[in-house]
Amino acid sequence: MRFFLCIKRMIKLFIFNLHVFIFAIISYSEVMIQGFYWDCPVNWYTHISEKINTLENMHKGCGVNRIWLPPPQKSDYGVNSMGYDPYDYYDLGNFDQKNTYGTRFGTKKDLERLLKICEEANIKCMADIVLNHRAGGQKEFNENTKLVSETDFSSVKSKMCRWKYNEFHPSTFQEKDNNFFKDYPDVCHATTWQEGSAGFDLIQWGKWLKDDIGFTGGWRFDYAKGVDANFIDKFCKETDDSFGVIEYWDSLELINDYVSRIENIYAFDFPLYYTLVDVFNNDESISKLINPKHSYVAKNSKYAVTFVANHDTDKDEFVPSINQYPLLAYAFILTYEGYPCIFWKDYFENGLDKLGGKKGNGINYLVAARELLAGGEPKVKTCLVSDKVLAYEAKGDSVNEPGYLVVINNGVRSKLLKMEISNQFFCRKNLSAYAWYSYSSSKKPTDIFCDEERLVSIKVPSKSYVVYSLKQ
Repeated sequence: MRFFLCIKRMIKLFIFNLHVFIFAIISYSEVMIQGFYWDCPVNWYTHISEKINTLENMHKGCGVNRIWLPPPQKSDYGVNSMGYDPYDYYDLGNFDQKNTYGTRFGTKKDLERLLKICEEANIKCMADIVLNHRAGGQKEFNENTKLVSETDFSSVKSKMCRWKYNEFHPSTFQEKDNNFFKDYPDVCHATTWQEGSAGFDLIQWGKWLKDDIGFTGGWRFDYAKGVDANFIDKFCKETDDSFGVIEYWDSLELINDYVSRIENIYAFDFPLYYTLVDVFNNDESISKLINPKHSYVAKNSKYAVTFVANHDTDKDEFVPSINQYPLLAYAFILTYEGYPCIFWKDYFENGLDKLGGKKGNGINYLVAARELLAGGEPKVKTCLVSDKVLAYEAKGDSVNEPGYLVVINNGVRSKLLKMEISNQFFCRKNLSAYAWYSYSSSKKPTDIFCDEERLVSIKVPSKSYVVYSLKQ
């Protein structure tokens, strides 16, 4: 049986790698979207499926290349759960337990249908996986603690990952790891070589999610600070996945240290998030955005996933949100280096996609600018920076992908700027506003001229951004 499963997985892996090769030939923006928010409606998979055409084509055939989906497994609180209290890892909405057949998001069939639709649209699906803790087990006497603990999972209906107390900290294998998540039993990952142990089983689960279910977009590691970096490194290598991003909600120094212990891992840029709050909510210097002391993307752009909001920042009242000028923040992350992530609510519910053309053209045009003008992965050079104004250019590779010039004015007054740029494709050319938005003016920015010395003069309204390039 195991032999045939291995053959099946090898065939699927070959098909997947062929797909990746073909996909690599296609030009597509390096932009992802978080495909849910806290307390999103039940049967959410069906709702997402109806939006994939929009995500595939936000503007001029450009869209996102990856969608971050919520935790897929059955969880302790059933339909009331957002998936961060995992109960039965192999129940994706196909067993009647925890007072529900489906998960909050739908049934296994709903999930498989969504994954298929995304595959056809060349959008990779990333699974949100919770490795630190497990919830909903039956009570048992714990020989390690001499107390009763809810760590007996022998009755899960999938009959997989049927752990008991010794697969949790404190274990006979390991007293503790990085951090405890106070509400649920803390999983011990120490015995990755031992079949039936938590560490071993979770790696097999990852292989199953990828090879059998169809999560080809890698992993979002929830609460990574509570999981040893060595285990995440092993998880990525054993599941043969080239993409993983950690949620390590902490300082720049700690994120950088954690990332350094894992091969080819991305990290959500929480330092930049708080810097965006400082700049656009609290009027601090915009120069902090490109300061490696205040943003992970400025320190390590190759592995930084930048964002303006997510499910936690949206729901937690104690977390400051970027609510003053969110489009200025999106203009930065979508035109700068790093791997930007759009928040579902911002795009579909908060009106930041199109904005009706009254004061600009929104996220859609920013995504298109990133792909069509900078090949999806901009390499930037700073042109001008002050406390209120930031200007930078993305390198152009050809007349068809000429790059762009971005100006963000976070001041309360309009600015007349004169600067030198290096883009050879702009010399002696008129440049037009490709993407723009102003919180103070409804007038579209006028064309500018780049002279033979590559000097430009730009008048930028207060609280606005503009992306200039050759007229498309």
